[in-house]
Amino acid sequence: MNEDRKLKLTALLLALLLWFYVSGPGWAIPGFGEAEQERIVINLALEKENLPETLEVKFLPENVNVGLFAPEYTEEEVKEILRAYLDLEQVVSGTFWLPVVLDNPRGWEIEYISPQGMQVVIEEKGQ
Repeated sequence: MNEDRKLKLTALLLALLLWFYVSGPGWAIPGFGEAEQERIVINLALEKENLPETLEVKFLPENVNVGLFAPEYTEEEVKEILRAYLDLEQVVSGTFWLPVVLDNPRGWEIEYISPQGMQVVIEEKGQ
């Protein structure tokens, strides 16, 4: 009788594991399913967009790092297509925290942007 309980418990455990695997998001099994995409990490020049002519930025980092998945693109192609910028259209003199904006094609998955935003000091020209 003791041997019978062990078999039933083992069968129940295997059934639960199979159920979790099938009903959940699943775990990747090497060699099965989709081919894994490689993450691309690039350093992009940070651009300024829509800065009014009467204003200037006092300090701005030159680059941001971006980690992304871009199926069927090489790192060089991604660098030519992807743009990182700060939208300065609504700013006036002062200090602001602005998010980094990316123009990226559909189908690309952005994993991270570093930094995601930054403090920007805006002053009137000639001050």
